[in-house]
Amino acid sequence: MIQRALPDHDLSQAMLKAGEDTAASFDCVLGLTMTTDDFYCGQGRLDGALAPWYSADDRLAFLRKAQDLGVKNIEMEAACMLAFCRRAKVKAACLAVTLLDRLKGDQVTSTGEELRRFQGHAITVLGKFLKQELQGAFKD
Repeated sequence: MIQRALPDHDLSQAMLKAGEDTAASFDCVLGLTMTTDDFYCGQGRLDGALAPWYSADDRLAFLRKAQDLGVKNIEMEAACMLAFCRRAKVKAACLAVTLLDRLKGDQVTSTGEELRRFQGHAITVLGKFLKQELQGAFKD
């Protein structure tokens, strides 16, 4: 059986609106998440323990193609979660924090404080989304 790994459109839009309504110092965008089978070669990284079978130019072409297709995030879990939720008839969407521009490099160079702030961005958006949903659920 093949399950499509698609987020719920309305849920994604509502989460985007919550992000835009935070009036915070970070951008919220709607885009595609690309799920891969590993952190290194599957994501076009050059910094793994094993040498990749592709060149730096191949890596850049791969990442540019993904960007051209609308990919904003690369990770390893979203497709499984979305497919499972779709099969269970549970609305689902992804909320991710992008730590670095992969076209510029593979290494996360953010400080611990910056990483905590980035994590806070996702929590802020999720909190705003939940507040909006709960307020809507209890309106007369």
